[in-house]
Amino acid sequence: MTTPHRPDTAYHITVPASPEQVGLARLFLAAVLRGTDLGDHTQETIEDAKLAVSELVTALISGGSAERIDVTAWRGPNAAFAVRPWVDPAEGDDFGPLSIVEALFPGTTVLVGEVFVPLEPGVDG
Repeated sequence: MTTPHRPDTAYHITVPASPEQVGLARLFLAAVLRGTDLGDHTQETIEDAKLAVSELVTALISGGSAERIDVTAWRGPNAAFAVRPWVDPAEGDDFGPLSIVEALFPGTTVLVGEVFVPLEPGVDG
């Protein structure tokens, strides 16, 4: 499997794996993406990205094995974000079902210990 293209400038936050931090992950992602041209539906895409990051962070918290969670975001024409748990390798990670995230962003890729989400929204139906 090839690694998805990632823009050069990354913005990064690490939060404790607790429910109180889901909102911080959402605000962080929205702040990074603010001002990025994501096509005709920029605001809708940012709202979808906030929902997707919430789903991923919540799934990792619910799985119980993550101590902390990294969220990395890239802005610009190749805008994307990635979520990665800090876990004991013996415990593995559990992103849970990705159906909502994959429905919003079909280019979602699960790599070793990470979910990479390019912000190319799905087709409205």
